[in-house]
Amino acid sequence: MSVKETTMHQLVRIGMDTSKKVFQLHGVDAEERVALSRKLSR
Repeated sequence: MSVKETTMHQLVRIGMDTSKKVFQLHGVDAEERVALSRKLSR
């Protein structure tokens, strides 16, 4: 399954780094595979 095929109900953990000029989101699925990786500007 690719990152684009992953939906929010498949994520088991989401982390967010807010210490920079951008927010960075990182999510993993039940098998600890990266399912979400995004950079969002403030």
